[in-house]
Amino acid sequence: MTSIAIMQPTYLPWLGYFSLIDAVDIFVLLDTVQFDRRSWQQRNRLKGPCASFWITIPVKKASLEDSGLSAIEIVDGGSFAVKHARSIELNYSRAQFYDGWFESQILSLPKNYLTGYTVPLIKNIAAKLGVKTPIHLASDIQAMGDKEELLRNICVKLECDNYIAVPGAKAYMLESRVFSDADISVSYFEFQHPTYLQCHGDFISHMSILDAVYNCGWERTAQLMKRGVLNP
Repeated sequence: MTSIAIMQPTYLPWLGYFSLIDAVDIFVLLDTVQFDRRSWQQRNRLKGPCASFWITIPVKKASLEDSGLSAIEIVDGGSFAVKHARSIELNYSRAQFYDGWFESQILSLPKNYLTGYTVPLIKNIAAKLGVKTPIHLASDIQAMGDKEELLRNICVKLECDNYIAVPGAKAYMLESRVFSDADISVSYFEFQHPTYLQCHGDFISHMSILDAVYNCGWERTAQLMKRGVLNP
Protein backbone atom coordinates (compact mmCIF):
# COMPACT_ATOMS: atom_id res chain seq x y z
CA MET A 1 0.00 0.00 0.00
CA THR A 2 1.09 3.57 -0.69
CA SER A 3 0.34 5.95 2.18
CA ILE A 4 -0.35 9.66 1.87
CA ALA A 5 -1.00 12.55 4.25
CA ILE A 6 -2.43 15.91 3.21
CA MET A 7 -2.06 18.98 5.40
CA GLN A 8 -2.28 22.74 5.05
CA PRO A 9 1.10 24.50 4.97
CA THR A 10 1.67 26.27 8.29
CA TYR A 11 4.35 28.62 9.62
CA LEU A 12 7.26 26.83 11.31
CA PRO A 13 5.11 23.80 12.29
CA TRP A 14 5.47 21.74 15.45
CA LEU A 15 7.43 18.51 15.81
CA GLY A 16 4.41 16.27 15.17
CA TYR A 17 3.85 17.84 11.74
CA PHE A 18 7.26 16.64 10.57
CA SER A 19 6.75 13.29 12.23
CA LEU A 20 3.66 12.84 10.05
CA ILE A 21 5.60 13.77 6.89
CA ASP A 22 8.24 11.21 7.82
CA ALA A 23 5.65 8.48 8.47
CA VAL A 24 4.06 8.45 5.00
CA ASP A 25 5.14 7.63 1.45
CA ILE A 26 3.82 10.88 -0.06
CA PHE A 27 2.97 14.20 1.59
CA VAL A 28 0.83 16.93 0.03
CA LEU A 29 0.70 20.56 1.12
CA LEU A 30 -2.89 21.69 0.69
CA ASP A 31 -2.19 25.21 -0.58
CA THR A 32 -5.55 25.55 -2.36
CA VAL A 33 -7.79 25.87 0.72
CA GLN A 34 -9.35 29.10 1.97
CA PHE A 35 -7.19 31.28 4.20
CA ASP A 36 -8.19 31.22 7.87
CA ARG A 37 -7.16 34.41 9.66
CA ARG A 38 -5.18 33.91 12.89
CA SER A 39 -4.70 30.20 12.22
CA TRP A 40 -1.54 28.10 12.11
CA GLN A 41 -1.34 29.01 8.43
CA GLN A 42 0.38 32.29 9.33
CA ARG A 43 1.66 31.90 12.90
CA ASN A 44 3.20 29.65 15.54
CA ARG A 45 4.36 29.64 19.16
CA LEU A 46 7.80 30.12 20.64
CA LYS A 47 8.92 29.90 24.29
CA GLY A 48 10.01 33.02 26.12
CA PRO A 49 11.30 33.65 29.65
CA CYS A 50 7.81 33.97 31.13
CA ALA A 51 5.50 32.06 28.78
CA SER A 52 4.91 31.02 25.21
CA PHE A 53 4.17 33.72 22.67
CA TRP A 54 3.05 34.03 19.05
CA ILE A 55 4.94 35.13 15.97
CA THR A 56 2.59 35.96 13.10
CA ILE A 57 3.15 36.73 9.43
CA PRO A 58 1.04 39.84 8.60
CA VAL A 59 -1.07 39.54 5.45
CA LYS A 60 -2.96 42.04 3.32
CA LYS A 61 -6.68 42.34 4.03
CA ALA A 62 -7.42 42.92 0.36
CA SER A 63 -6.05 39.50 -0.56
CA LEU A 64 -8.28 37.65 1.91
CA GLU A 65 -11.09 37.62 -0.64
CA ASP A 66 -9.09 35.28 -2.88
CA SER A 67 -10.17 31.65 -2.64
CA GLY A 68 -6.77 29.97 -2.44
CA LEU A 69 -4.23 30.07 0.35
CA SER A 70 -1.46 30.48 -2.22
CA ALA A 71 -2.97 33.84 -3.28
CA ILE A 72 -2.59 35.46 0.15
CA GLU A 73 -0.15 38.38 0.01
CA ILE A 74 2.19 39.52 2.77
CA VAL A 75 2.19 43.06 4.14
CA ASP A 76 5.20 45.22 3.13
CA GLY A 77 6.91 42.51 1.10
CA GLY A 78 8.23 40.52 4.03
CA SER A 79 9.55 43.25 6.31
CA PHE A 80 8.19 41.22 9.24
CA ALA A 81 11.05 38.74 8.76
CA VAL A 82 13.58 41.02 10.46
CA LYS A 83 11.35 41.27 13.55
CA HIS A 84 10.79 37.52 13.66
CA ALA A 85 14.49 36.79 13.29
CA ARG A 86 15.28 39.19 16.11
CA SER A 87 12.61 37.69 18.36
CA ILE A 88 13.98 34.19 17.76
CA GLU A 89 17.51 35.33 18.53
CA LEU A 90 16.50 37.12 21.73
CA ASN A 91 14.66 34.09 23.09
CA TYR A 92 16.91 31.23 21.89
CA SER A 93 20.45 32.59 21.68
CA ARG A 94 21.31 30.83 24.96
CA ALA A 95 19.86 27.49 23.87
CA GLN A 96 22.45 24.72 23.71
CA PHE A 97 22.23 24.18 19.94
CA TYR A 98 21.43 27.71 18.81
CA ASP A 99 23.08 28.54 15.47
CA GLY A 100 20.83 31.13 13.81
CA TRP A 101 19.66 28.70 11.09
CA PHE A 102 15.98 29.57 11.29
CA GLU A 103 16.66 33.29 11.24
CA SER A 104 18.80 32.94 8.12
CA GLN A 105 16.07 30.93 6.43
CA ILE A 106 13.38 33.49 7.21
CA LEU A 107 15.54 36.40 6.09
CA SER A 108 16.48 34.66 2.84
CA LEU A 109 12.86 34.38 1.68
CA PRO A 110 11.76 37.92 0.67
CA LYS A 111 8.58 36.71 -1.02
CA ASN A 112 5.30 38.51 -1.60
CA TYR A 113 3.02 35.60 -0.74
CA LEU A 114 2.41 33.67 2.47
CA THR A 115 3.16 30.27 0.94
CA GLY A 116 6.40 31.76 -0.39
CA TYR A 117 7.55 31.48 3.25
CA THR A 118 5.67 28.54 4.68
CA VAL A 119 6.24 26.04 1.87
CA PRO A 120 10.04 26.48 1.47
CA LEU A 121 10.50 26.48 5.25
CA ILE A 122 8.63 23.18 5.60
CA LYS A 123 10.63 21.59 2.79
CA ASN A 124 13.98 22.88 4.06
CA ILE A 125 13.32 21.83 7.66
CA ALA A 126 12.19 18.37 6.55
CA ALA A 127 15.39 17.98 4.52
CA LYS A 128 17.54 19.05 7.50
CA LEU A 129 15.78 16.43 9.63
CA GLY A 130 16.61 13.75 7.08
CA VAL A 131 13.02 13.23 5.91
CA LYS A 132 12.97 11.52 2.49
CA THR A 133 9.22 11.72 1.83
CA PRO A 134 8.37 13.53 -1.44
CA ILE A 135 6.43 16.74 -0.75
CA HIS A 136 3.92 17.92 -3.37
CA LEU A 137 1.71 21.00 -3.70
CA ALA A 138 -2.01 20.48 -4.17
CA SER A 139 -2.03 23.39 -6.66
CA ASP A 140 0.28 21.38 -8.91
CA ILE A 141 -1.91 18.27 -8.76
CA GLN A 142 -5.05 20.11 -9.92
CA ALA A 143 -7.54 17.82 -8.19
CA MET A 144 -11.11 19.04 -7.85
CA GLY A 145 -13.78 18.69 -5.14
CA ASP A 146 -14.74 19.95 -1.69
CA LYS A 147 -13.48 18.76 1.69
CA GLU A 148 -13.02 14.97 1.82
CA GLU A 149 -13.83 14.65 -1.90
CA LEU A 150 -10.82 16.83 -2.67
CA LEU A 151 -8.63 14.70 -0.42
CA ARG A 152 -9.91 11.51 -2.06
CA ASN A 153 -9.26 12.90 -5.54
CA ILE A 154 -5.69 13.84 -4.59
CA CYS A 155 -5.16 10.27 -3.42
CA VAL A 156 -6.49 8.95 -6.73
CA LYS A 157 -4.32 11.35 -8.76
CA LEU A 158 -1.18 10.21 -6.92
CA GLU A 159 -2.23 6.54 -6.91
CA CYS A 160 -2.28 6.24 -3.12
CA ASP A 161 -4.52 3.68 -1.43
CA ASN A 162 -3.94 4.49 2.26
CA TYR A 163 -4.93 7.96 3.49
CA ILE A 164 -3.38 8.98 6.81
CA ALA A 165 -5.53 11.40 8.82
CA VAL A 166 -5.02 13.12 12.15
CA PRO A 167 -7.21 12.13 15.14
CA GLY A 168 -9.22 15.36 14.98
CA ALA A 169 -10.58 14.34 11.60
CA LYS A 170 -11.89 10.96 12.75
CA ALA A 171 -15.46 12.03 13.46
CA TYR A 172 -16.26 13.31 9.99
CA MET A 173 -14.12 10.68 8.27
CA LEU A 174 -16.21 7.91 9.84
CA GLU A 175 -19.36 9.54 8.47
CA SER A 176 -18.05 9.71 4.91
CA ARG A 177 -17.88 6.91 2.35
CA VAL A 178 -15.84 8.77 -0.27
CA PHE A 179 -12.64 6.90 0.62
CA SER A 180 -14.13 3.45 1.05
CA ASP A 181 -16.06 3.81 -2.21
CA ALA A 182 -12.72 4.44 -3.95
CA ASP A 183 -11.05 1.47 -2.20
CA ILE A 184 -8.83 3.78 -0.17
CA SER A 185 -8.20 2.74 3.42
CA VAL A 186 -7.97 5.33 6.18
CA SER A 187 -5.56 5.22 9.11
CA TYR A 188 -4.97 7.73 11.91
CA PHE A 189 -1.67 9.22 13.00
CA GLU A 190 -1.03 9.98 16.65
CA PHE A 191 2.11 11.68 17.92
CA GLN A 192 3.29 11.24 21.49
CA HIS A 193 4.96 14.55 22.27
CA PRO A 194 8.31 14.06 24.05
CA THR A 195 9.69 16.27 26.80
CA TYR A 196 13.15 17.79 26.60
CA LEU A 197 15.17 20.44 28.36
CA GLN A 198 14.06 23.92 27.28
CA CYS A 199 15.40 27.36 27.99
CA HIS A 200 13.43 29.48 30.44
CA GLY A 201 12.07 27.01 32.98
CA ASP A 202 9.39 24.36 32.88
CA PHE A 203 8.67 22.43 29.70
CA ILE A 204 5.87 23.62 27.38
CA SER A 205 4.85 21.23 24.60
CA HIS A 206 3.67 21.91 21.05
CA MET A 207 6.04 24.77 20.35
CA SER A 208 7.34 25.42 16.85
CA ILE A 209 9.86 22.88 15.56
CA LEU A 210 12.61 25.45 16.06
CA ASP A 211 12.20 25.10 19.84
CA ALA A 212 13.19 21.43 19.65
CA VAL A 213 16.03 22.05 17.20
CA TYR A 214 17.64 24.86 19.19
CA ASN A 215 17.27 23.01 22.49
CA CYS A 216 18.12 19.50 21.28
CA GLY A 217 20.00 19.83 17.98
CA TRP A 218 19.02 18.43 14.59
CA GLU A 219 20.13 14.86 15.25
CA ARG A 220 18.18 14.39 18.48
CA THR A 221 15.17 16.27 17.07
CA ALA A 222 15.13 13.77 14.20
CA GLN A 223 15.06 10.97 16.79
CA LEU A 224 12.28 12.65 18.78
CA MET A 225 10.32 12.89 15.54
CA LYS A 226 10.05 9.08 15.40
CA ARG A 227 7.28 8.94 18.01
CA GLY A 228 4.32 8.81 15.67
CA VAL A 229 1.95 5.83 15.67
CA LEU A 230 -0.43 4.75 12.90
CA ASN A 231 -3.77 3.32 14.04
CA PRO A 232 -6.60 1.88 11.93
